[in-house]
Amino acid sequence: MNKMASKRKWSIVSRLMTIENILYLLCGLCCLYQIKFIVIKYLSFDYITRIHSFVPDRTPLPDLVFCIRFIELINVTKFISNYPDLTRTLNVTNEHDYIHLIRSSPDRVTDLISSSLTIKQLTQLLYPKEQIINKITVIDRDSKSESDLCLIKSFYISISFCILTACSYRGQVSTNISMSDHHSAAIPFFMVEINNKYLDIGQSFGLTLVPPNTLPWEKDQRWLDLDTMSGPYTFTIIFTMFLQSLLPPPYQSQCHNYRDDGHVSQAEARNDCLNRHSLSELGVNFDSAVIADNLDQYFARKLLANNSQSKFVKLISRVADSCIQLTSKIDCSFISYPIQEYDKFYTGSNMTYIVLEQIREPVFTVSVEPQ
Repeated sequence: MNKMASKRKWSIVSRLMTIENILYLLCGLCCLYQIKFIVIKYLSFDYITRIHSFVPDRTPLPDLVFCIRFIELINVTKFISNYPDLTRTLNVTNEHDYIHLIRSSPDRVTDLISSSLTIKQLTQLLYPKEQIINKITVIDRDSKSESDLCLIKSFYISISFCILTACSYRGQVSTNISMSDHHSAAIPFFMVEINNKYLDIGQSFGLTLVPPNTLPWEKDQRWLDLDTMSGPYTFTIIFTMFLQSLLPPPYQSQCHNYRDDGHVSQAEARNDCLNRHSLSELGVNFDSAVIADNLDQYFARKLLANNSQSKFVKLISRVADSCIQLTSKIDCSFISYPIQEYDKFYTGSNMTYIVLEQIREPVFTVSVEPQ
C-alpha cells in the first residue's frame, strides 16, 4: 500500500513539474517575443507627426525683398561717361535714347551689359539702394517706431537687382495683437517707401518675404509680380507663416540638419554649391542663383555670349545636377512666410508704398516627435 501511495504521489509531482515547466517555457517565449517587439519598435525609430494651427498673439517681422531688372536702375549719365564703347554699340547718347531702347529691346541691352561688365562694375553704375528706398517704418505697438533698426542689403538674381530690408538682424522684431484686434480692422505694422522715379521705366517689380537673416534662396519661393503702370500705388501685403520641424536619421523622415554643415538651410547650401561649382568649372556665377553685388566676377551671360545656347544649357545643367544630388535631403527645420494676397490702391504721390499687415489668419506648424 505504501509503495502504491508513493508511486501515486510521485506521479502527481511529476505532472505538476511538467505543467510548471510548460508555464515557464510559455512565459519565457512571451518574454522573448515582447523583447523582440520592443527592440524592433525602438530600432525602427517611429515618430508622431503633429499639425497645429493657431493665430499668433505676436506677428514676427520677416525680411522684405523686391527685385527690379538692373537695366531699369542704371545711371545713364555715368554709363555714357564710363563705358562709351558700350553706349556707342547701343547707339545711346542720352537718357531718352536709353529708355526707348530698354523698352523696345530689353534683351539686347541686358545681354551686352551683363556679358561685358563684372558684377561689381555693374553695381557701381546703378543708383544707390539708399536712394531707391526713401524710408522704412516699423511700428512695434508695445514700444515705439523702430525704423532705425533696419538695414538695407542688395544682391542679384539672374538679371534682376534685388533690395532687402532687414529689420530683425539684431533680434526678432514683432508686434502684439490683442484679442479684440483679431476682430477689428487690419493693422499695418511695417511700411517701405520706394522713390517712384526708379519704378517709372519698368512696368512691374517682384516682391517676396523671407525669414530674418536669410535671402530668397528657395527654388519654389513665391513672388508677387506687382504692376506699377498707371501708379504709383500702395500695395498692402497679407501673409502668414509656416513652420516645419523634423527629426534627422535614423528617424524615417530622412531629413538633414544643414546647420551642422555651416549652412543656414537646404536652399542656402544648394545656392552656395551652385555658385562654387559654377565658378570652379565654368568661371562664372550660376545664372539663377543669388549672388553678392560686389564681386569682381562675371555674370553667367558672359558664358552664354561665348557659347551656343545648347552648349550653355548643357554646361549649366551639369553643375545643377551635381548640386541637386549633394543637397537632395529635405531640411529638418524650415520656416517660410507665404504671401496669401495683396491689395493695391492709387496714392497720387511720388512714392510707391509697400505695407505689411499683422498676421490675422491661422499659422500652421508641422512637428515630428519620437513615438
